[in-house]
Amino acid sequence: MKLLNKIFGINKNPMLTKLEKSTEFKFKEVFYCFGFIYTEENLIRFKEHLELNSLEEAKKELLFDVAQDNLEVYFVTDLFSNKSIIILIDYYEPLPKEKVLEQIPLKEFPNIEMKKLK
Repeated sequence: MKLLNKIFGINKNPMLTKLEKSTEFKFKEVFYCFGFIYTEENLIRFKEHLELNSLEEAKKELLFDVAQDNLEVYFVTDLFSNKSIIILIDYYEPLPKEKVLEQIPLKEFPNIEMKKLK
């Protein structure tokens, strides 16, 4: 895959590209945390875990399924060093395109394993 990216001039992680295309914000740092099936109940559970600072538990509890609409959780730092969580809807069908469901300001990133994208 890296060879194809070099041949076609694609350097960015596809998850980073997806996030950048779905928002107008510019980011200094982007971390992917995890994703889960998009239901209102799961979103409420995620927010409860966020308030309790138990995102590792949320990661175990909330399942991801590539054959369904999912929410992806990103931790970002903007150009002014403001931290936030971005919850992105990643639809199973190619249309509609991904979109930001919610952006939640943070003082600190939670202590959870994340993959740095930028």
